[in-house]
Amino acid sequence: MRMKLPLLAGALCLAYATPAEACGWYFASSFMRVPAKPTFGAGVSGALSDPAFWGISADVAMKLGDKAVVQPALGICTGDGETDPYFGAGVAYQVSNNANMALNIQSGISYLSFDGGSEMTVPIGAALSFKRSSSMSLYVGGSMWWTSVDVDGFGSASSTDPVLFGGVQLASGPMAWTLGGQLFMGDETEFGIVVGANMNRAASAIRSFIRR
Repeated sequence: MRMKLPLLAGALCLAYATPAEACGWYFASSFMRVPAKPTFGAGVSGALSDPAFWGISADVAMKLGDKAVVQPALGICTGDGETDPYFGAGVAYQVSNNANMALNIQSGISYLSFDGGSEMTVPIGAALSFKRSSSMSLYVGGSMWWTSVDVDGFGSASSTDPVLFGGVQLASGPMAWTLGGQLFMGDETEFGIVVGANMNRAASAIRSFIRR
């Protein structure tokens, strides 16, 4: 095994050209709301590194019981001349909720396939939402991201790194918006942006069309 370590290290450096912090789910670094009905969404999670990477994804959020939500998603990770697919889901449980504040425990998984290997990321953390008005809330949170990279013919390696995030969530008619940032603190500290939108009435319109 020791003879393979230099080769594995070199291969994993190449694999990390598509870093997990760049192409996680946008909702993983936000406050995951529990919808009354299934809602469709889309968003971007970008790392302003050199080079920059962008994770562009679509998802559907579905309520589980009274306090939980599951959010399956798929997307593409693009940057440095490469574009790779990834898929997975997020999940959150609402620990407490009152008129002014809500607390979530959140996790999920993303699986990215690239030429010559794959990368899996599992964030585990918590998020707080502070209601400022009927249409605006602020959120803050943090999580630990466990990442495993597997390179064909070389093996795998994993790491665990903290991520802090925060931003604002807005409601406007049928749309709910998320605008925020995240700070990934691995071997290097990298800042990223998070932008997402959920379309509540779009889900109702699709269900009505299917019933016809």
